[in-house]
Amino acid sequence: MLSEPQHDEAIVHFQRGLVLEQANRVEEAVEEYRRALEHNPHLAEAHDALGNYYHRHGLLAKAAEEFRIVANLEGGFLAHFNIGCVLIELGRYDEAIDALLQCLTLDADDPAVHYQLGLAHFLKGDDYAALYHLQITRQRYPNDSSIHTLIGRCHLRLGAYDDAEMALHTALRYALRDIDRLRIMMYVQAVARYREIGVVHSIRERFYADHGAAYLGSTHDDGRSSHEFADFHFTYPDIAVTLYRLTRLARWQHWRLSCVVPLDRLTEPLARALAMLLEIPVRRPEDLRADDVALLVLAVGHQAELLKLALERAPCPAVTFCLGLNWLRHSAVVPDLIGVAARDTCSIPWEPEFRRLRAHGAPADQLDHCLNQAFHHLVAVMQTLSPEAINVQNLTFFQTFRHLRFLERASGASAVP
Repeated sequence: MLSEPQHDEAIVHFQRGLVLEQANRVEEAVEEYRRALEHNPHLAEAHDALGNYYHRHGLLAKAAEEFRIVANLEGGFLAHFNIGCVLIELGRYDEAIDALLQCLTLDADDPAVHYQLGLAHFLKGDDYAALYHLQITRQRYPNDSSIHTLIGRCHLRLGAYDDAEMALHTALRYALRDIDRLRIMMYVQAVARYREIGVVHSIRERFYADHGAAYLGSTHDDGRSSHEFADFHFTYPDIAVTLYRLTRLARWQHWRLSCVVPLDRLTEPLARALAMLLEIPVRRPEDLRADDVALLVLAVGHQAELLKLALERAPCPAVTFCLGLNWLRHSAVVPDLIGVAARDTCSIPWEPEFRRLRAHGAPADQLDHCLNQAFHHLVAVMQTLSPEAINVQNLTFFQTFRHLRFLERASGASAVP
């Protein structure tokens, strides 16, 4: 049983933590909260304070554990709500729903709880359940853009395109920020593409309908498969086929690209080959000009942040291409052009040797030699490909369905004169 001195000491540390946190001395405050719990492990306020700290710093599993302790100690509305919100961020939707339903036993009409339940069901893929909760929230907050946006996305997935458009246009009317309006317009355009394409059967159709992106495929994949690969290890012929398809699409659609930009060293052979096919120069990101229309290229996309950073820093319109898209488990970012999507592992032929040289601290000339060899090998393979191997017929999809999101950028229409 907790003694009175221990209880008092815990309160002292907790209150000291509050003062330190108000003074923005957060690390010291956290240490005080931990000391408070050493004296009294059942001090719910200290667990709650730690949970909020962990949540703010992205330590979601730790935050959920602290909030769960608070719920067990007090069983309060806010503790269950906090657990539910954190579990949604962790992708543990069933547990989140259970926690949020506990909130409804305490306040059956709380709109924030119904919104979070709607979000959890939406992310879980249960659109009908999501709509039930979101419509309750909408009754309380009819002018909230985010509610209408999520309702529109539910209707879109259910194929109720008229309802989706109505909800999204309502969301646009109430959206206050440009970034929100831009995001909503992306969903409006997705509705138009789904109307255009009908039922989605393949990964190429899915990337087009959801994102307005072009899935090019490769030697063993013309984009007609229904899911991304688990693993895909490119051969030189695979790469050559994808590059030829990209080049042919660029000519059919009259892109006005001015340069190719590799976003990492591993991509340099690929970028040089593309530049040769497109008859434009290779440039470094720092050499881009405002009047450029750049093709930003990644050989294998493991981290979406690299692409996002390049786009943020580019002083000109840019189209993005990822030969092997390998980050979809971790990020929803989708490039404009995709070679092949691989869920688990993805590689290119010169990658093992290049990484081995780097790991052993090889000098720059050896790294350059490795990449030059890869480029020349790729060019040699490209020169031997037959039209049958390239199979440009699969690109006729993009002659029928033309609402690709990047066409205005690729045509140079948004470039600085």
